Amino acid sequence: MKKKTRLLSLTLAALTALAVMAGCTPRNDSDGSSSSGVSSEASSGGTDSSEIVSDISSAASDAGEAVEGVLSGIHTGVKELFGEAYTANMAVEEDQLEERYGVKKEWVKDFIAEMPMMSAHVDQFVAIEAVSDEAAGEVEKALTAYRDKIAGDTMQYPMNLAKVQAARVERFDNYVFMVLLGETNDEAMDMSEEDQLTYYQGENQRVIDLIKEALGK
Repeated sequence: MKKKTRLLSLTLAALTALAVMAGCTPRNDSDGSSSSGVSSEASSGGTDSSEIVSDISSAASDAGEAVEGVLSGIHTGVKELFGEAYTANMAVEEDQLEERYGVKKEWVKDFIAEMPMMSAHVDQFVAIEAVSDEAAGEVEKALTAYRDKIAGDTMQYPMNLAKVQAARVERFDNYVFMVLLGETNDEAMDMSEEDQLTYYQGENQRVIDLIKEALGK
C-alpha cells in the first residue's frame, strides 16, 4: 500500500506540474485569493475529458481504494475540464461546512469545497470523503437537503434557476459529491428554461463521469 500511495502521489504531482506549466493557477488559499484553473492554451470549454479521466483513473487504479490525495486529483481534473468556465474559485473552510452545507466535522475524513467569489455566479463543487459508511450516509443527506433548498429558492437565483435545479449529489462508497457546474455562455442564455435544464444536466454529468472513472466505478 505504501508503494501504491507513493505512486498516486507522484502521479498527482505530475498532473499538478503539467497544469502549472500550461499556465494554470492553483486553488485559492484561505485568504480568499481566487484561482480559475485556466490553462493558457485552453478555451473556456476546458480540456478534453478523455485525457483527464485517463490520467486520474490510472492513478486511482494503481493506488487502490480510499487513498489519500484522490480528491485532489479529481478536483484538478474538474477544473481542467471546464477551464475558464470554472467559477467556483473560493474555498469553503472546514468550520464552514456545517454552517453552509449541514455537514458536521466529525463525519469528514478529507474534503474539498469551493463556491463562487462573485454573487452573479452559483457554481459549487463539494467533494467529501467520509470517515465511515454511516457518516457518508449523513453527508449525502445533508448535501441533498442543501441542494433541494437552493433549487427551491427561485427568488434568489432567477437568472440561474435551471443551472441550480440541475445540481447533482452523488455518493460512491464513502465519497460524496455535490456538483453545480457548467459553462454559462450566450448560447445557453438564449435557450428556453427546459433546454437550459437539459444543458446543465449534461454539464454536471460530465463531472460525474469523470469522478466515476477516477474512482474506478
